[in-house]
Amino acid sequence: MRTVVLRETNDQLQLIFYTDKRSEKMNHIKEHDAVSLLFFDTERLLQISIQANAKIITDDSKLQSIWNQIPQNSRKEYTSKLSPGKAIKNPEAVDYLEGKHFFSVIKLIPNRIEYLRLKRPNHIRVLFKKENTNWKGMFLVP
Repeated sequence: MRTVVLRETNDQLQLIFYTDKRSEKMNHIKEHDAVSLLFFDTERLLQISIQANAKIITDDSKLQSIWNQIPQNSRKEYTSKLSPGKAIKNPEAVDYLEGKHFFSVIKLIPNRIEYLRLKRPNHIRVLFKKENTNWKGMFLVP
């Protein structure tokens, strides 16, 4: 389980997030690309669960294009000397590199999406499954 920041979605329902290429999640994705996500909106009482395959973007020109769009002050997060998760003495003890980064992009390609809306008089639960290139939906008992 990882907390990530959703950076982009597209009309094919693919989701994009950024990470440090030295992070443990990168090793996990290389070993097993099946991932799941869970979103919950407490105000709308809406839950969305997604199963997807993760693909690490390796195209240098695409990575550079995305990197160039990231604000300068946010780029720092991908330039630490130590990899994410390493122990440090305090938050000020993080050292950063000049001119080098470990920025990476992961694209999630969904194959199953479940929608649950808690409401009265009837909750609504719908399952969407991707079959080849088409999505098929069906209602489920909540």
